[in-house]
Amino acid sequence: MGSASLSAPGRRAVAERAGARGAPPADARGSAGRGGARRLAAVVAACVGGAAFYQHRNAVDYSFSQDDFLGLARAMGLAPRLAGPWRLASHQLAWDALLATVGPDARVGHAASNALWALLAALCAWLLTRRLGLVAGIVGGTFLGAHPAAFTAVWWISAHGDTAASLLALAAVAAWRRGERARWAAPALFLAALMFKESVLLVPVVAAAVSRFAPAPRTARAFQRDPAWLLMAALVPAWLVLARPGAQLGGDAYALSPAALFPNLLTYAGWTLDAWGLTIRNISDAVAPWEFGWGVAWLALLALGCALPALRRRGSVVAAVGWLAMVAPVLPAAHHTYHYYLVAALPYAALLVGALADAAVPRGRVGVGIALAAGSLLVFNGIGLTDALERTPFPLTLRADRTVDRALVAANALRDLRAAGLPPHARLKFWSPQSQAIDRDRGRDPAYESYGEANTRAALLDGLAVRVMLPGVDSVRFVRAFDAGDTSWRWCVYRPDGALRVVRAAELARVIASAPVVPAAPHAAGPR
Repeated sequence: MGSASLSAPGRRAVAERAGARGAPPADARGSAGRGGARRLAAVVAACVGGAAFYQHRNAVDYSFSQDDFLGLARAMGLAPRLAGPWRLASHQLAWDALLATVGPDARVGHAASNALWALLAALCAWLLTRRLGLVAGIVGGTFLGAHPAAFTAVWWISAHGDTAASLLALAAVAAWRRGERARWAAPALFLAALMFKESVLLVPVVAAAVSRFAPAPRTARAFQRDPAWLLMAALVPAWLVLARPGAQLGGDAYALSPAALFPNLLTYAGWTLDAWGLTIRNISDAVAPWEFGWGVAWLALLALGCALPALRRRGSVVAAVGWLAMVAPVLPAAHHTYHYYLVAALPYAALLVGALADAAVPRGRVGVGIALAAGSLLVFNGIGLTDALERTPFPLTLRADRTVDRALVAANALRDLRAAGLPPHARLKFWSPQSQAIDRDRGRDPAYESYGEANTRAALLDGLAVRVMLPGVDSVRFVRAFDAGDTSWRWCVYRPDGALRVVRAAELARVIASAPVVPAAPHAAGPR
């Protein structure tokens, strides 16, 4: 369908874009020009995706962490399988596929998570280059691919659903914008995205903004009358009824509160803009008042983009609507404020950054040189931040980042358990007098579980990790006191870093009689 099918606003938008860039409308270019533009976009996408993958290359060196073991347990029949559509793709099917193909290999899981992130960055760069040009593709694409907020989504295999949902959601919006027959792929892509993570629920709102504010030459009809958009919109209430996310996310941990809306909004907005090694003060996943100034600045940029015609022509309204729509579902969360919840919104932040770069940078080789320099700085900044997030130590743990720390703790414990030569049907009790002594020396109440005990228990998912990775183990318990008369269990005396020694009750009683704290063999605290 040619440009004659466009509405008057659509024709004006195409003409404005063409006039602003000194080029003919997209549908008026020759086939050679379109082919060259596609090849250029492919090169930019490949470079951006490759840089994003390289930034997180070290993730493959780490073990499973926390909820990863629950995903494996579901696939192995050690935990109930998911029956409904709620996160079925990310929490069940992906783990089924991993076990069916390579078994419980964390390296493959990490590589797949990284590949999803690289594909998301590459798709964003492709779309920006095709829509706005080389400068926007380079700057906007590298802004997304190098953004530090994605760290947990890449390094924690269980969080791959955020990346997969964001990738499919962006593909759905792109298919919708293309129009004609391609738009019919949008509902299927949107449904697949919902099965990975419900945070992309408002994709139909973004598609409506695209139809209204960024029409393409082949957009078939207004969204209110388009059956493909109506099908996407109908999926929202259908999914809410069938998946019952309220029941799945019940409990105090997932409590919702109107009071959380504004602090969360300013925190996520601040994290979006404050992505620089020289300015980040804290990496904690919680409401961050020190980011509120950055948050106000980001929201002001969104408003500025909607106000300036030069930016509106470049899709800034879609960027504002898309960013707000993708963070909206997580804003009421009273206790969950996580960096990786930003992943779905980052492509729209990249659109605004790309639009700003396209409007500000001069045309020609000078502009391309500036864009390459800016993109290189973004990549180096992202690599530096990622390396820092991976390696920064913490006084009570191996690493400051909880995902990396608990992967190391679990790897240490599982390695020592394998080396212990456990018999079939072993029953294990985990006890850490050293962790208790550390807390006692710090003046903390010994009646409460110490940080080392709680952290190791979380890293091993209350012992489920042991049963998943060592199928011969029948039972695992975490205890806080030693019972010399309990001879039917083997005792795993562990340190805060997860390193442990497996002993019989009688042997442990003799050691305790001679030394108040049982030492564990020292281990290097490197990635496993």
